[in-house]
This record gives sequence, C-alpha cells and structure tokens, in this order.
Amino acid sequence: METWLFDLTPYENFQFGMKAAETKRQYPHRLDKFLSFMGLQGTIEEKCTKPYEFTKKNNDSIQSYLIKFINFQKQRIEDKDKNLTLSDFY
Repeated sequence: METWLFDLTPYENFQFGMKAAETKRQYPHRLDKFLSFMGLQGTIEEKCTKPYEFTKKNNDSIQSYLIKFINFQKQRIEDKDKNLTLSDFY
C-alpha cells in the first residue's frame, strides 16, 4: 500500500469518500452531531481523530455509541410523533 495514504487524517479519509455535492454538504454536519453526542469537543477534525485513536484499542465501543445515537434519534422521532395534534396534519 502506498505510504501517502497513512498521512491522511481521519477527517480527510471521510471527505475523500464523498463524491456527490449534496453529500459533501450534509454529511460533515451529521458527523459532527454524532461526535458531539459522544461528548467530544473541538473542531470536527479534532473530534474525528479522538474516536479513531480510541477504536484502535477498543473497537466494540464505537459500535455501542452508534447504537445509542441511533436509538436516541429514534426516540426523538417517536416523542415528536406522540406530541402531534390533528392540526399538525392540516
């Protein structure tokens, strides 16, 4: 494998994987929300480096954070749906 690939930051790798303009616009914000949910602070580049380093030691923990985040988002949707009234449909 070429050595220049190892010089990329986790955030640069993330950006490299996006091709469509709309994806490039939306995904960094969504990633930042997840990283903030994990309790990370700093720039998005700094936030990306922390879980990357952490998962080198404990790969299962990032999966737990992903599941917790997905469940959190699902609960937000369910709670919002419960608070809808008939007037919200008209």
